[in-house]
Amino acid sequence: MSTVIIVLILVVVLVLVAVLVVLPRLRAAQEHKRLQSKRQEVAGRQHAEADEKVARAEEIERSAEADRAEVELAERQAEARRAEVDMAERKAEAARAEANVSRSAAARTEQGLADDEIGLGREAAHGDDRNLGEREVVEERTVEHRDAVSDDRVPGDRGGSVEPGTEQDRRI
Repeated sequence: MSTVIIVLILVVVLVLVAVLVVLPRLRAAQEHKRLQSKRQEVAGRQHAEADEKVARAEEIERSAEADRAEVELAERQAEARRAEVDMAERKAEAARAEANVSRSAAARTEQGLADDEIGLGREAAHGDDRNLGEREVVEERTVEHRDAVSDDRVPGDRGGSVEPGTEQDRRI
């Protein structure tokens, strides 16, 4: 029996030593598993946050692209509007030029300088050629008088004609 007790004590001691040696390793393994699960959890949250940030960044980029497209469209519309305004200004200038030509033609007609252009020759305006001698002298003086008056126009008088009875008409 004493051998059995010695063997039994020896087995118990070996089991206790094994438990004391294996138990910290088991605890370390459990701690390692718990730590790994926490790491996984934290990493998962960080991945989710990163994915959210990427999604937000992509949304902001799409918004910026849309804004950029709107700005480009507005710039094109502004350029088109500028072109329309330029064209309107050119049309206005052309209309002014036509008006000035018409005023000039009217002034020439009033002064008798455009009779040939509008189909009124000297014969139609003054009758036949028999009485032209005296009329030509009077007409030449009138033309010279009107030319002198048109050179001394009042500033602001665009037509170049002088109203009868004005100061300029009296000077000549």
